[in-house]
Amino acid sequence: MEPSTCELPDHTGIQLEKIPYIRLRFDSLQLAQEILQRLENDVTAIWNIAYYKFSMIKLGSKSAQVI
Repeated sequence: MEPSTCELPDHTGIQLEKIPYIRLRFDSLQLAQEILQRLENDVTAIWNIAYYKFSMIKLGSKSAQVI
């Protein structure tokens, strides 16, 4: 049986140095804080929209149509 697309592969045998990752570097702490604040605002907005739509669908409202 093949793993579903929702499961992550087991990486317990891989050395940490061999795992690729993306590193973010900023010229200043203020710039990093501004970017993280914008990211937080975007994620919060998306979460609020998803929560609102879920709530409206759960309540059976017809106004919760996917845009």
